[in-house]
Order: sequence, then structure tokens, then C-alpha cells
Amino acid sequence: MDTNDRSVRLQPTRRQILAGGGTALTAILLVACGQAGTAAPAEEAPAEAEAEKPAEQPQAEAAEINIWVWWPDPVASVEQMGANYSEANPNVSVSAEAVSGYWDNLQAAFVGGTGPDIYLMNSVNYFAWSNKEIPADITAQFKADPIAQDFAANAWKTGIDFYTYKGEKMFGVPGMMTSIITLFNEDAVNEGGFAVPSELGTDWNWDLLQEYAIKLTEREGDNVTRYGAFAPDALEQGWLNYVRANGGDFLDSDLRCVIDSPESIEAWHFCVDLALKHRVSPTREQIADLSQGMAGRGGRFALFGSGQVTLWTAASNNVKFLNEAWPGSGFTWDYGYVASSPNTGNPGGTTNIVGWCMNTNSKSPDQAWGVFANMMTKDSQDILARADVLRPARDDSAQLYYDPEVTDGPANRIAAFEMFQWTTNLPTHDIVSWGEMLGPMGAWNPQIFSGAVSVEEGLQNMAAETNAIFDAAMS
Repeated sequence: MDTNDRSVRLQPTRRQILAGGGTALTAILLVACGQAGTAAPAEEAPAEAEAEKPAEQPQAEAAEINIWVWWPDPVASVEQMGANYSEANPNVSVSAEAVSGYWDNLQAAFVGGTGPDIYLMNSVNYFAWSNKEIPADITAQFKADPIAQDFAANAWKTGIDFYTYKGEKMFGVPGMMTSIITLFNEDAVNEGGFAVPSELGTDWNWDLLQEYAIKLTEREGDNVTRYGAFAPDALEQGWLNYVRANGGDFLDSDLRCVIDSPESIEAWHFCVDLALKHRVSPTREQIADLSQGMAGRGGRFALFGSGQVTLWTAASNNVKFLNEAWPGSGFTWDYGYVASSPNTGNPGGTTNIVGWCMNTNSKSPDQAWGVFANMMTKDSQDILARADVLRPARDDSAQLYYDPEVTDGPANRIAAFEMFQWTTNLPTHDIVSWGEMLGPMGAWNPQIFSGAVSVEEGLQNMAAETNAIFDAAMS
């Protein structure tokens, strides 16, 4: 899942809204799941042939429940979930739409006392919104509803824990997410005489990744005709996974930036060396130049899909876009784990836990909860899995999503599911916004990977400036 920033203003508290407060909204940036701004539309989600009908609401009053998402891929699946619910509850109709300018329009609707009954949430925004009690508090309904309790028992536990804000209240539930994997050109790896990462498990480590990348890079004089790897030069689909594999992180449990820890510095050296020392990766400028005019999404997708790069630390759902844009690439690709740290023996992972929230302004909160609860059933989550949108929050439905025969491969797709045992959410703060928090990272990350500053200097500055933002916000 690639990280695209989206402009959004942080909403005032619900009390301020109800009081008609005119407090100026503070601008922040949000990560968007699955390249939300440019995601290719999902295929029509097939109806479940043997799906159990949702439980009928006793004498439900007529209501129209509207659901908003920020990119088009989930719309067909959500509409199918809604249609199934309406079949059992004819008085309740359900609509879903992908709203352009999602976060700005969502904020404006809330301030005006309107908006969708149910809406999609980003994990990087969830803490800040929960801290201000912007979404509806669904703690009581969640604990009392058997459907919700079945969901809690079968969903990815880390996701449930994350959406239980400060271990106490639920302002949303996890809905879907992705994991980070090593995507590799299997034909090139085989031709190089190497064991494929999909067969190595956690033995696929930094040393092997570096060795493969060096030997699979092909040159004609000073011209590189094939790169061994993309350097992990971004947060979500790059260095944070290696930092976590090595025992470090961006934030600690006290919400202090610790990106300059020894564990992090060592991981960054590994990532940066692929670009600067071993020269097995194209630079960001070269990626843009080489992929110009190519099919699909361009960029890294085009260079990997055309066989010009062999190894890619990437979000697992990227394969869907590769299958759509490069069906005749002429080679086979597959998944392996993120390369393990030689120090810990484990990979590391990160994810944007995309969730669902309810609007406090809903005119039909009881009917909205019925629709909301129905989205947590296995039948509904199976619809999401078969449509190959993102991994459903339920582990039992995720088995469908990771079945290569159901979702068009690759062969070792299950590796992306297994990565969740080492995966945690993107860094998030309940006072400082995502955009504010990552300002220093955005400034120092390119300087480190270009060699303008050393790893140590860049990370020390990144941590110090990030913590200064936290201190100012808390004072």
C-alpha cells in the first residue's frame, strides 16, 4: 500500500460543532491506502452463492444509509453488502460512493451537521479523531451485539486493539488492510541460480537481499540495463519495515520519535547502501525518467512489471495492479517475506489499518448500526476478499483473499498473510497530525538517500525536529 498524502483539516470537537463553533480548522495531511487517489476500479464483487442472509431487524423504520469511501475499489463490495442487508431489511436502503476531495468534504459535512452515516477511516488519523470524539462512540453497541463479538473473536487482534482507543473506547472497527512483502521476479532469480525468497521463509535476510541485488544487477559499461532492487527509500513500503525488523521503530510507547536509535541507524545503513554503495537501485529521478510513457501506473510498477527491476519491498496489493497493467510481462512474479534482520532473525512490517466509523450526525443511528454490524459478518468480509480490494480484517475471510486461485495469484500469496505476525500500524499520534509529524522525515529522508547528509546526521535531525513538534503541541 503506497503512501499518498491527502490534505485534510482536523475537525473541532463534537461539542464545538454542536455549539456552532467557528474555530478555524487546522490543516493536516493523511496517508491514503492503496494509492487512493489513482487506484484502479475494483472488479464487480460476485454475489455469495450460499451466503447467509443478514439477521432481520425487528420492524426497522425506513431509512437510507449512506457510506463514503475515498477511493473507488471498495464501492462495489460495499454496495453488495448493503444489497444483502436490504434484502433482509427492505425498509433500509444502502448506498456507497467514492467521494472526491474526501477528507475536506467529510469535514465540511460534519461541521454542517450532515455527512454519511458510515465512513472510511485511516489509521494515521484515527487516534487524533478519537481523542476529539469526532466519530460516534460505539463501545456499548460493540460489546452488546453478537455479530460484533463474533467479529472481535475472528478478526486480526492487532487491528481490534488498535481501534480500541487507549484500551477503553471504540470509535470504529478495522475493516481492511494490507501488508508489506518482498515482490520478486521469479524468472530472473532462477536464472541467477538463487533460491527463490518464497521458499526461504525467515532465512530470506538482509545479507541475501544484498547479495541477490548485486548479482542480479546487469550493466553495459556505465549503463544499467537491469537493477537488482529498489532501495527501500520510503516509510511505508521501505525503511520502516527494516527498522522494525531490527528492533527499532519510528515512535516508542511514550510517543517519542526514536528513529535515531542504534537499531534504526543500522537498518538505515542497510537500505541506503543499496542505493549509494552498491548502486543496485535506480534513484527516484531515474525511476521517473525510465518509466515515462509506460503502461499502468508508471514509476516502480512500470519498472518492475517490465522486468527492469528484480526485487521490490512493496505492499502486497500491488500485484493486483501489476496483473491489470502487465498481464503479458513474460515472467513470473511471487511473494517472499520482508527480508529478516540478521540480528533478530525476524522480518518487520507496517500497515495502514483502514477502518469504518459511524457519524454522530446520523439521522438513523439504529439502522446505521445494523448496516455497520452487517459489514463485520463473515459473509460481508468474504465479498471484500473475493473482490481483491484489500485483506479483510477477519482472519477467516482473509483466507479467501490469500488463496491464489480465488484472487489471481501469485503462488505464494499466503506469505502476505503470514507477515501479519510481524506487522503493526503506521506511526500515529493523538495530538500531532500525520502531516505535521512527518514534516521532518520528508525533509531529511531524501537528503539521506542522496548522500547529502550521513545516516547518523539525518536521523538525529529527524528525531530532534519531530520531538520538538511533539513538545510544542503538548505545551
